[in-house]
Amino acid sequence: MRRRSRKRQKRCSRVLSCLLAAKGVSLTRFNILDIFRLSATPPSIIYPIPLFAFVVFSLSHPKLSYLIFGIVFTFTSQAGINLWNHVNDIEEDILAGKMNFLIQNPDIKNWVAILSFLLYLLSFILIFCFAMDRTVALISFSAVALATWVYSDRMFYGKHLRRWKDYYITEVMTYLISIPSYTIAVWAFMARINVKTFALSILM
Repeated sequence: MRRRSRKRQKRCSRVLSCLLAAKGVSLTRFNILDIFRLSATPPSIIYPIPLFAFVVFSLSHPKLSYLIFGIVFTFTSQAGINLWNHVNDIEEDILAGKMNFLIQNPDIKNWVAILSFLLYLLSFILIFCFAMDRTVALISFSAVALATWVYSDRMFYGKHLRRWKDYYITEVMTYLISIPSYTIAVWAFMARINVKTFALSILM
């Protein structure tokens, strides 16, 4: 296993060197705008386009203030999920010939991982402080956080066991857990859950 890991790392290093040389990329300092762009990749109707929050708002009819809180929550949580995925996908992105801020600046990988963790934590704090149906939102988002964390993780759980993203069954299982749970969490954040909540979670 160690030999394979070393070979893979060497291969990634060679590919990265070629990519940087071919594209004329130079390593730059930490840039907030680049981190924001990375956190919003891939773009979705959750973040950076807050369409999902507007859909939940229109169906649940909460106060306008909860729409704002809901957008903040979805942006925060989705940014954390995306950054965690990117941090753990560096090797795959290099081998695929992709280029992003993390590949150009590998020295800040750990800082981005910490930022991702803080965004997950902030999402829980937002639920605790502002959620309309706090208990349901906490339980639902806990399921999302656990599933997405283990799905991408190559730094902790993934060091010893095959991560969920690398196996088709566990990858599908992640989506089956996280998408309905996230829908319920966002709805519970903005309003009390009802039949419409579960209907939307199935449609999503």
